[in-house]
Amino acid sequence: MSIRSQFRELNAEWPAIESALQIAPRSRLGRPRVDKGLKERKDIAHANLKSTQQQGDHLIRERDLISKRLESIQNTLNGRSENSLIAEISARLQSVRGMIRISSLKERFQKLIVGVIALVVLFVLQTELFLIIFLYLLIKFFKRLWRVHPVDALHRAHQVTLD
Repeated sequence: MSIRSQFRELNAEWPAIESALQIAPRSRLGRPRVDKGLKERKDIAHANLKSTQQQGDHLIRERDLISKRLESIQNTLNGRSENSLIAEISARLQSVRGMIRISSLKERFQKLIVGVIALVVLFVLQTELFLIIFLYLLIKFFKRLWRVHPVDALHRAHQVTLD
């Protein structure tokens, strides 16, 4: 039995179930009293209808996939294949983009290396050169203040302690 015939059958059966529900005797709350057989028929019909709709949706999706494949094959046969020229151009563009990224990374690393070298030079200047300049200025200040060379003063102090 095909899906369409099942669908037609369920659609034909559904109004009978609905009319049976409307003429069914009512309870105190106003709800129809439904015998179990009628309720089961309704539930089965509803489940069948739902599964039929799902099968139909699945078949539609498969049909769309097949039509896309068919269109791709048709384009390939007509020489308008996406896989030939367009794919090659996009692959080359991707490789060019990769090369541009590599060159930009190379430039960044070169700038980083120059910055690191500048920091090392600055560190050496601060620790060594400034210390030497400070000691030189301290010796000059000592000479002017006491009018004595600090090395001579150290020799005299050393000779006094030895004598």
